Amino acid sequence: MFRSGAPVRSPLNLSPSTLSSMITRIVAVTVALSALACKPNSDDIYAALPVVGSPVPSFRYPTTSGAMLDPAALHGRPALVALWSSSCSASRLALKSLGAFHREYASRGAAVVILADDHQRAAVDPLLAATNLTAPVALAGGTLMATFTHDQSVIPWRKAFALPTFLVLDAEGRVVYRQVGVEQEAAHRLKRVRAALDGLLAR
Repeated sequence: MFRSGAPVRSPLNLSPSTLSSMITRIVAVTVALSALACKPNSDDIYAALPVVGSPVPSFRYPTTSGAMLDPAALHGRPALVALWSSSCSASRLALKSLGAFHREYASRGAAVVILADDHQRAAVDPLLAATNLTAPVALAGGTLMATFTHDQSVIPWRKAFALPTFLVLDAEGRVVYRQVGVEQEAAHRLKRVRAALDGLLAR
């Protein structure tokens, strides 16, 4: 029998505060799962990435057009560096958005480049053609994890971070924003990446 003034309990005999905490955690997990990524062997998907405020790691990769791409090519303007792989379904999902980013932000003075963890053009060219992507794409040849993991102790024992990963750089080549994975909803895809680039261009 219900008695006035008695504490309200859920059917699981949980207090309101405990039930509220559980709901909050469930919502957080749901939001996290809404971003698709090819997962790393790590509970913290950001732990191995370059930290915010640090320079982008040094790299030098050949592009699909035959030129070489390195951080010096991005210096002096904001940049989006997408770490990507043709074998990752979430990476392939991101391609259309990356094409739109390049068309918009190149005209506004920012760079958008894709570093593919692939060895051969044959793996990426059909995907690029299908999305009419014109952003520079460089082939990392399986070295993305080793190059962009700031804690080298995790290499080569495990996959250090997930793909796709997006790094927004300022004009000095410092990391100002990181995102792992891509949102499922097209309307919200890379929304925070866009906000980070817009903030840099507004300075």
